[in-house]
Amino acid sequence: MKDRESRLSRDLDRFRCERRLLLTGTPLQNDLLELWALLNLLLPQVFDSKATFNDWFGSTNAKDKSGAGAAGEEAEDWLETE
Repeated sequence: MKDRESRLSRDLDRFRCERRLLLTGTPLQNDLLELWALLNLLLPQVFDSKATFNDWFGSTNAKDKSGAGAAGEEAEDWLETE
């Protein structure tokens, strides 16, 4: 499911249940907004805003999110060595 506005998405929203299980491949390799669509389907009260989700998780560069601080640089160095 690539789009929360799709017919499939609207049909799935009509099912009322206590629990939902999501089986998927690797949505992060495709697109971050695809991940949001899946999470919004599972927990719409938590992941209710695509824009907020993109603000929180959209930048892959630690310096963009935290400023050019030393902690951000250390985190990047650690990630590159793993």
